[in-house]
Amino acid sequence: MQLISHLFHYYYYMNLLLRSFIKAVALVFFIVNGIFAQSSYLEDFSTNTLPNNFSGGTFYKTTVQNNEMKVVVAKGDPWPGLYISMPSPLNLSQLKDRHFSFDIKTDTNTRNISFPVMVQIFSASNTFGTAFERTIHATKNYRTVSFSFTDAATQGSVDFSNIIAVQIVVHPRNKFNGTIYLDNIKLGSNVTPTPYFQGIATQNTYINSGTKTIKILQPTDATDQRNNVSFTAVSSNQTLIPNPTFVEATVPSNATVNYIGADGGGKSYIGGKTVLMNYTPQANQYGIAVITVTATTFSTIPGLTLSESHSIFSVVVHRNNAPTISSIPLVQIGSGELSKIPLSGILNGNPETGQRVTITGVSSDQTIIDNSKISIIHDHISPLGTLQLEPSLFPSLPDKDVNIILTLKDNGGTVAGGIDESTLIIPVKVFPVFYKMPTIDAIRNYTDNIITSGAKTITITGISDGNGGANIASITAKSSNTLILADPIINYSAGNRFATLTYNAQVVGEVTVSVTATNLGAPANSNGNSSFTRTFRVAGLNPPIAGVVEDFSATSVLGFLTNDAGFSQWLQGGYPNVKWNCEHQGSLQNMSIDGVSGIVTNRINKPGSVPQYFAGVWYQPSPGELLDFASSPYLSVRLNSNPPAPVAIDLWDVNGVRYGLTSTQSVDNTNKVYTFCYSGVPQNARFDFSKIQRVLFNFGANGIGNSYNGTISLNELKIGNVADGIGSCTVAPPLAEIDSIGNRYYLTSNSGVKTITITGINGGTSPITGFNPNPVSLSLSSSGPISGISVSTMSGGLAIITFTTPATTGVTNVTVFGSAVNSRTTNRRFSINVINTPGSTLNAVVTNNLSANMPDGKKGQSIDGFGATLNGNVGGDFTPFPYQEVNPMVVWGIQDMEMSMARMSIPPAFEPVNDNDDPNAINKSAFDYNALMIDQYKAYREAGVEKFIGTMWSVPAWCKLNKSYVAFTNQGFWPDNTIDTNYVDEVAEFALAYVTALKEQTGIELYAFDFVNEPQFNQPYTSAMINKQQYVYILKAIGKKFAEHNINTLLFGAETLPAQDGSHQYLAEIQNDPVGRDYLNAYAVHNYDPSGAAPSNPTWSTILARVRDARSNTAALKYYAHPLTPANSVGNGDIGIPAWQTETSGYNNNWGGALSYGIAIHNGLFFGNVGAWTFWTFDDGDPNGSYGLVGKTRIKPIYHVKKHFSKFIKSGARRIPGAVSSTSGVLLTAYSNPDESVVMVVINNNTSAISLSVSGQNMPNKFTLYQSVENFYWNDLGTVSGIVVLPPKSISTFRGLPETFVLATGVTINGNNLAISLTGGSLQLTAEVGPAEVVDKTVSWSIESGGANASISNAGLLQAIKNGIVTIKAASNNNPTVFDIKTVTISGQFVSVTGVSVSGLNGGNAITTAGGSLQMQATIAPDDATNKNVLWSVAPALATISGSGLLGAQVNGVVTVTATSQSNPTIKGNYLVTLSNQAGTVVSVTSISVTGVGGNAITVNNAPKQMNAVVMPANATNPSITWKIEPLHLATINGTGLITPLANGLVTVTATSVEYPQITGTQLITISGQVVPVTGIIVSIDGIAGNMATISSDNGTLKLFASVLPLNATNRNYSFANSNSKIAFVDPSTGDVKAIRNGQITVTGVANDNTSINNTLVINIENQILENNLSIAGTSMINQFRDTTSYTFISFRSYTVLGMVETTTGVFDIDIQPKEIAKLIVIPNEFLLKTFKIVPLLNGVVTVTGRLPEDTLYYFTKVITITGQGIESLSIDVFTEEFEPTNDTIKGIGKTLLLSANYAPFEVLKTDFVWNQLSGTDIVSTELTTVLGTAVNKVMSLALGEAEISLSGYDGIKATKKIYVVKEDSVIKSTIGTLADAVNVYPNPAQGTVTVYLSEGYNNSNLMIKNILGENVYSTLIFEKNTLINVASLPRGIYHVVITNDNKNIVKKLVLK
Repeated sequence: MQLISHLFHYYYYMNLLLRSFIKAVALVFFIVNGIFAQSSYLEDFSTNTLPNNFSGGTFYKTTVQNNEMKVVVAKGDPWPGLYISMPSPLNLSQLKDRHFSFDIKTDTNTRNISFPVMVQIFSASNTFGTAFERTIHATKNYRTVSFSFTDAATQGSVDFSNIIAVQIVVHPRNKFNGTIYLDNIKLGSNVTPTPYFQGIATQNTYINSGTKTIKILQPTDATDQRNNVSFTAVSSNQTLIPNPTFVEATVPSNATVNYIGADGGGKSYIGGKTVLMNYTPQANQYGIAVITVTATTFSTIPGLTLSESHSIFSVVVHRNNAPTISSIPLVQIGSGELSKIPLSGILNGNPETGQRVTITGVSSDQTIIDNSKISIIHDHISPLGTLQLEPSLFPSLPDKDVNIILTLKDNGGTVAGGIDESTLIIPVKVFPVFYKMPTIDAIRNYTDNIITSGAKTITITGISDGNGGANIASITAKSSNTLILADPIINYSAGNRFATLTYNAQVVGEVTVSVTATNLGAPANSNGNSSFTRTFRVAGLNPPIAGVVEDFSATSVLGFLTNDAGFSQWLQGGYPNVKWNCEHQGSLQNMSIDGVSGIVTNRINKPGSVPQYFAGVWYQPSPGELLDFASSPYLSVRLNSNPPAPVAIDLWDVNGVRYGLTSTQSVDNTNKVYTFCYSGVPQNARFDFSKIQRVLFNFGANGIGNSYNGTISLNELKIGNVADGIGSCTVAPPLAEIDSIGNRYYLTSNSGVKTITITGINGGTSPITGFNPNPVSLSLSSSGPISGISVSTMSGGLAIITFTTPATTGVTNVTVFGSAVNSRTTNRRFSINVINTPGSTLNAVVTNNLSANMPDGKKGQSIDGFGATLNGNVGGDFTPFPYQEVNPMVVWGIQDMEMSMARMSIPPAFEPVNDNDDPNAINKSAFDYNALMIDQYKAYREAGVEKFIGTMWSVPAWCKLNKSYVAFTNQGFWPDNTIDTNYVDEVAEFALAYVTALKEQTGIELYAFDFVNEPQFNQPYTSAMINKQQYVYILKAIGKKFAEHNINTLLFGAETLPAQDGSHQYLAEIQNDPVGRDYLNAYAVHNYDPSGAAPSNPTWSTILARVRDARSNTAALKYYAHPLTPANSVGNGDIGIPAWQTETSGYNNNWGGALSYGIAIHNGLFFGNVGAWTFWTFDDGDPNGSYGLVGKTRIKPIYHVKKHFSKFIKSGARRIPGAVSSTSGVLLTAYSNPDESVVMVVINNNTSAISLSVSGQNMPNKFTLYQSVENFYWNDLGTVSGIVVLPPKSISTFRGLPETFVLATGVTINGNNLAISLTGGSLQLTAEVGPAEVVDKTVSWSIESGGANASISNAGLLQAIKNGIVTIKAASNNNPTVFDIKTVTISGQFVSVTGVSVSGLNGGNAITTAGGSLQMQATIAPDDATNKNVLWSVAPALATISGSGLLGAQVNGVVTVTATSQSNPTIKGNYLVTLSNQAGTVVSVTSISVTGVGGNAITVNNAPKQMNAVVMPANATNPSITWKIEPLHLATINGTGLITPLANGLVTVTATSVEYPQITGTQLITISGQVVPVTGIIVSIDGIAGNMATISSDNGTLKLFASVLPLNATNRNYSFANSNSKIAFVDPSTGDVKAIRNGQITVTGVANDNTSINNTLVINIENQILENNLSIAGTSMINQFRDTTSYTFISFRSYTVLGMVETTTGVFDIDIQPKEIAKLIVIPNEFLLKTFKIVPLLNGVVTVTGRLPEDTLYYFTKVITITGQGIESLSIDVFTEEFEPTNDTIKGIGKTLLLSANYAPFEVLKTDFVWNQLSGTDIVSTELTTVLGTAVNKVMSLALGEAEISLSGYDGIKATKKIYVVKEDSVIKSTIGTLADAVNVYPNPAQGTVTVYLSEGYNNSNLMIKNILGENVYSTLIFEKNTLINVASLPRGIYHVVITNDNKNIVKKLVLK
């Protein structure tokens, strides 16, 4: 979608170069000739020749005729213009002269077509200015438009004294195709500027409808100032409508968009003053009034003359019309049975009034159908309804006839003769019994049969008699052309529901086969037996050839792009002798073929930007010839590239599916043969190697962004089995397949025999060799505690693994191997986990009380629904949404996940052009009802969707400044991809038209509508930039429109991304607007934050605060009152509007990504109070993509996560406030559904299992459990109760019904005489809860008394603390009023010491006698401490103390006596004692010096070092020291000072005095020469240790690390060794691992110091595409398509329908029949899509068919009715009665002439025209008649004068002709004089014969009739005026009649019916 062309700069600068060149030439001319500059320029084409000063290049084809210029505009690029050089320079120095004007009209008068026009002015100084743009509406009448360069913004730096050119750019910034006419082109002083405003269309209103308002679009004065224009209006019928009045309104200034043009000038006026015209029809009056609007202005520019502008329009006031209803043919029903008859076309007669229609019904014979048995289901508004009839029961014939009379009455009244009532009579035939038609299922088309492949047999299913049985009389099959295909043979056995059909397509061609079933057994009293027919197509193809050698004899080269019609014609054989097509031939590429040498030369100059970068060269063999690559997938070619460049060669099969640009080789300039091999896996699995149609060469294919400028030569092209160098290619056999096997978890309490069923077992499929049917042999290996695991033999793709789980825990890893003959071996790994009931139990106590507050204090949260966007992506570059068919995968998904809400993309192409200029009047004929996607809505509603919400990706293109659905680029995106606010009311009308049309066509009322997706995105896909002010402006317009028409549809928005609108300014802007806030009923965001509304995302608190703002209460009232809003819902709180999350995606396509998405949903619901969640998108078409829940037929892991929410949480559910998880990593929410069921969704995001028990008030006791884990995505575990295991990384949903709740009545604590006698002992208590039916048997434990003696856990574990008695209570969690109490005796407990206090005997604290003593005492707390022993010490050493605490004095001083607890040395007590009168003295330590013996260094490995300490003084009383060394990892030291070295380094040795610790001595010791050996190595993943790892993503990587032990080892280097480098690459030094193919490797980390020391890690490699291209087994993955076409009717002339078929692989056949009515153009796509166009040619019915090759299930057939084709132009030709051309004048009275319709194109066969005489009924009379087989209008003159006659085509196109009746002697100028006038062929179209008319002087001519191939099919000489030619032998079709006279040819187109 992002690949959008950035072409602007290229064309822009080329245009500047062209301009500069022209200006330079002109300037030289002017100077040389000395021409004096004039002040005006005029070109009125009076010479009827094309002036040579007009230059339009290839984009503007100009011709002059009839004194006007015809300009055919075909702009493939946005910026080229029609350049007009001035014959001489103009001097526009005066401001009044700076104006430009021209008269303009178009080739159609359809006002729905409009386009902007930009004018630029150039001076000789190479500067230019850009005038403000004008919007031109299509009209066949000339209108003068003037442009001004008086505003500074328009002048740039132009030198107005020397103007040399102007340029007209039609539809700037966009492509454009169309025809305009120009006249009276003026520049300078001769321009009389006029005010400008867009014309006003006819207005329709209704009697007594009140005042109406019309917006005057783009009102600007002559100098582009909005404020200088004034308006007046005059009504022609004052009694009906008085003169309208005008008022000015202001558009919010920020709702405007101003931008500067590409060249620095130009701006478009949007916003500012807006002029509104109001008119009021008089009461009770109806009729027509003509309004003339006059715009006048003034100018402040001196000397400037201005003129007025006028617009005339009609106002039609309608009186009330009767309601209408579609007629119903005869209805046949059975007696006594309720029958339902659909009603349609119910309209009130005045659709825009919003009247209500009431329908009643009566029976003409109440004995047959009683009036009480008639009921009408209708909502008074919808055009659809249902009539229900229940006839009386009667048993026997005859049948009975009755009429049902319906009366419709609206409330429009009967004022002024209005009608408010109508009736419908429905004929009904009642049979005693009604016997229904038989049935046959739809049959797919088979259009890929090779005519030599023999007969094929298919199965016809769904056969029944239509009445519940299989009473079939016969089944037949008929071929539409037995010359191509004989009637197939039906084999059917009576009573079966199926039959077989055998056909043999032996001739090339296609037929339709009709299968008809006729039932039997109709009762005699019924309507009888009947038949039913199904049709399908069968086609035969020539067998493909195995090899081709191109001889290059065909030298023609086409230049079509792949989306051109010619490209499809080439593929279909439209150019039979052309084999080559070169994209951008003549510009980016110049390719030529030398037929003699056989050399192709291509000169290339391609930019590096897309799409030109992709320009390639296509080759196909002879048309209709296919290549068979199945056995020889090779291509060789001789190539030469100068300069060298890569060349890619791609293959495309007959279904348009590509192989992929994977075969690329680097080509140099040596001219050699390159062989390309196609043996790998194609880009699309549906690629058909056996039917290759074409080859694509892409030169210089070295990546986007790289240009290529060089020359390629090519020859010796050989394809298939004749290619050179085949030996260099290899074909890999398929890989056997087994579906993934999920890990299993079992409890030790549930040991025993277990089985696992493995599925998807087959031999695999190779793109070359196809499917391998050989049986698969299975084996397995395991490691772990479980032994005896066995696997059965495969049967039907299944096998059983059997094993026995033990009662002990453990993990067993199992690998299952599958091998088959001619296949490679595959394997699947899983683990069997046997675990105890996890110790970590989450007791979820949930109180089901919806009246409780949410965490933010507000009332509860309601759920609107869960779902996804169902109708896929928006349209591409320049197209609206593609129309899509019903996607069967979506239907299945809706039903499977019970999706309640669907988001639909609303295509702006529903209104491809403006229906009219009146936003109050809907013109239904202008809308494209195909865009409604009716089939999708109906199918998805039937599948179960309750609510549809719709989002527009852009407002309609015609409402925008750039008139495009997408943004265009100019080194960035242009800012004009936004709404033109003049069209805001038209957008509101679009919204109204869409929701009403949807209800009309489907009966579905859109639940909610948003008018723009992600309004801050400006993208090259369908998008629109709408700022917040514009958003409110549009919101109010739509809200008002919905309110006026009683539309229930809600409005939601703004669908911004928090990353762009982080503070949610759109919501703030809406709520700040007093009107706007009343219309936004739900606030929606697109939160792509991976965490969703997590607490880490602060924007959600902003959202919640704003959506709950009371200012939104009025809007909330509509939300709550909506019929689909659940009853009693309080939405997102008691005030405010709900918050929705309407788009998110991008999660990885694996289980981790899926679980992340589940967490985001949880966070959105839990923290963000989100009420709705839709994913983008349901099916992204990519099995490996991250933007869809499914990808084609692959169901992605994320689908199952979404299903947990969508399937069980119903619309109208309320979140239970009290459901909160208390365990880290476990996320839990609970909901109460409208049916009172309770749902809990629990995510275990931990890496270990967790148990869960659920309890609480009003909660069920039993749940049905659904669980998803990796590789086991959906597991229905049935009914569970009690404790449930949540596996790691899992999501589980519990659903319980209220009736399962049983209240507990009793609790019993198990055991008697409970006691704890062991020291520190504990006791596990258990309790029984009754009765047995109670599921939640958990209890809450508590201690009622004795809490100091013990503690108790939540699990009932009682822990003894101290001896004593403890009273225990167990209360039921189910019913807390029920409990049991018991006591526990605790003894034998160790009582710890808590404190020690010290004192002297009798309180003594001193020793005063020499050598005296004091007995010390220690008191222990508590008293009952088990160990009261203490250790005594004293400090300083002035005394001694014994073990019993006797203190002996030695030296005078104060000592501290310490008693230390023996049982707990941290508990101490101190006491101070004073010593006196002692004889001893103390010598204190003063210093310590430390040295090493033999020096202060260690240099030998492991050599010890003795340290010495010298304590001073030498006679110190206590010389004891302690030793310490730091750091410890370098060395140790013992108590004697001996050092043992450990590692090299510097250590500090410290000696500390024992007596005086503050006295220390230190010494530094240097350690060297130490060797630290490696003792171990540990390999880890990303830094996390383990013995096994898995890479599960394609080309995935991981990082290995190694830790060498010990950390200080001398040599810590290591390397990695890889056991199998074919499975994965392992970098030996860095540990980087990259997966290559599936398998297992062992990586060994080896220590370099000792290679015997190593550690291994096993890595499993999975999901590598190289080895396994399909992740879902079987053929279902390639049997699914999504057809995106939904049109059944084409009614616009030449309207091209774009369709798209999306398949898993892109392989898809599409055809259309008959090809004369329409042509089908298939457009190859880059992705898995097939895009095609249907181009109507003639009116009629065509059948479009699509099918998947070799598939019996998926196809589509669509019948399309084509009308409205034909009349592109219509005029009136005048003939004499002899059918000779003449002029428009009748000479004399009573004379006649003939008027005939002349229309084009002639292919149109419908010719029902309507003639009307507009004036002069007294001048001429008219009569419709036939002359020479041609319908003509015969005109007879009655009097002299003038008459006007009109001719109307069936599609609304008109022509008029004035007839003049003059005297017989008047002079008449003949209109005949050219060869074209002299020849006529009629009738045309013709059948059987045709007359060729030649005027005098042109007889004796040669005549040839040629078919569309240019072949001459008839020739003759013509001598007469009228020559009758028999063409009955020519087949119907288009021919050309070529008449040659005097070497001049005239060609007339002829259509034969």
